[in-house]
Amino acid sequence: MSDVELYLWFVVGIVFSVIVPIVAKWLRAAQKKALPSASFLQQVWGIAGPYVKIAVASLIVGFVLLAMYRSGGGKAIEAWYQAFLYGYAWDSTLQKITL
Repeated sequence: MSDVELYLWFVVGIVFSVIVPIVAKWLRAAQKKALPSASFLQQVWGIAGPYVKIAVASLIVGFVLLAMYRSGGGKAIEAWYQAFLYGYAWDSTLQKITL
């Protein structure tokens, strides 16, 4: 895989790592019937805001992950799902440390 392909799949994994907790919180909030006084966009931003900020930082992490992977000389990533899981795992770990 080229570096561009690897980076893109790392970022896709990172994005999914960011989206999964947002969707989980959103579903829990929907079950509790969120306050009607807040607009839909306010509710979404209230849940997603912190994760969006992390997603921006995660794009940088994707680049760092690519550099670390290339410098390590480990086993070659041969499929998109391997790169996806690298990105997902790294960002999921980053979220657990920072949130």
